[in-house]
Amino acid sequence: MKPVYLLALCVFLAVNSRILPAQNLPSPPQNQQQAYVLLVKMLSAAKSLDISGEQETILYRPEQTFTASQTVERQGDKAMRIEYKSPQAVAGDVFVDNGKVAWHYIPSANKLEVGTSGFGRFHHESEGILRRLNSQQLTAQIVGQEVVAGQNAQIVQVTAPNSFGQRRYWIDPSNGAQLKIVTFGTLGQMVSQTYFTKISYRARFGGNEFGPPKVSPSTATVLMSPRGSQTIAGMPPAGECGFEPLVPSYVPPGFTFQYSMIMPMHGKKMVSLIYGNTLTTLSIFEKQISVEDGQKPPADEIVSPRQGVVTAVRHGCQYILVGNLPSNVMQQVLKSMH
Repeated sequence: MKPVYLLALCVFLAVNSRILPAQNLPSPPQNQQQAYVLLVKMLSAAKSLDISGEQETILYRPEQTFTASQTVERQGDKAMRIEYKSPQAVAGDVFVDNGKVAWHYIPSANKLEVGTSGFGRFHHESEGILRRLNSQQLTAQIVGQEVVAGQNAQIVQVTAPNSFGQRRYWIDPSNGAQLKIVTFGTLGQMVSQTYFTKISYRARFGGNEFGPPKVSPSTATVLMSPRGSQTIAGMPPAGECGFEPLVPSYVPPGFTFQYSMIMPMHGKKMVSLIYGNTLTTLSIFEKQISVEDGQKPPADEIVSPRQGVVTAVRHGCQYILVGNLPSNVMQQVLKSMH
């Protein structure tokens, strides 16, 4: 489970947050302008504000709900450290990103994963939110206020006009700190949430917080998962992945190509194409199917084994689409691949 995406079951936050009535909200044009100003302030704070605190993170899936708690130290967009306290499966895990290198120490596996910093993707997403707001591909409005971790927060809802994804941000208007974020699916269901239970804006760092986690001499050092992946700005050429990957001619309105990756998979290579509309992503995984001598290749088919996943066999390759989109939309994307 990747540390930054570890999430869990939604609980009513009666202890850590106190709902305030959403009354006397500004008129629609003024509301949208104030929401935009708050979002700009939040993105600016994420680059400059030093914070420390405790968080709960949540991920809802049809088959299971995941919950985790962690301590967080963040020095703007320069460095971050997360230590996981629960559940038992990840307790003791440490994730550190110093802006250049990222480490994930997994004591249960006696393993230290090492990779590149993820702050570049944060900058890309921040710029994408503002660009889409300015071009009206996204709309923002203030929908209420709430107390989170003892701090007053304005709730800003960001929505794509085509309804593919929605987020709500709880923002401290005094400094732009993001106190909570909730992501909703296409049917209005809650997909994930992360919120502070304690937070300090007076964080002081001694300089050792953002170095490599301390590990024993026997700890194995490996590349951060996906192991051996190669990130490519454009579409991967056939020569680099061993087969001709298909590309969709249709993606949902508002979605654009983000990047691709090549990953080793059982002696072959898997290609992933990532599309997004800032609020949600669609991942397309492609790999060749190995067929033993004398065996017939599997018949072409398209199935939806569970919510948010569509799989297919076509032209001797397997395709897996994963996203917070209706199955019929993902099937339409799949059928357009050529």
